[in-house]
Amino acid sequence: MALSETVRRYLGARFGLPAMDRTTTELLPLVRGLDPGRGVWEDVRDVLRISDDAKFAARTGTSEDAGDAMARSVRIVDRTRAGAPEGAAVEGEAAC
Repeated sequence: MALSETVRRYLGARFGLPAMDRTTTELLPLVRGLDPGRGVWEDVRDVLRISDDAKFAARTGTSEDAGDAMARSVRIVDRTRAGAPEGAAVEGEAAC
């Protein structure tokens, strides 16, 4: 899934993680270690799991799955971009 690759490339570029060279199981502990309590780990976990299900479990995702993965991906970037204040909320959400 292209979205999973995009999230992995972002994490690699933003945090220097070897995201493209790790499985989801290997990558998640690295992401958990850098998560400053903004819900980033959960969003990364869910995006990668939705993508893995579609890729490896021969499961056809729903449009709801795709929409959820996209929304989570946007939150990952919004909450981790350079200069984002800790605890920054995405528009329409309460701060974590």
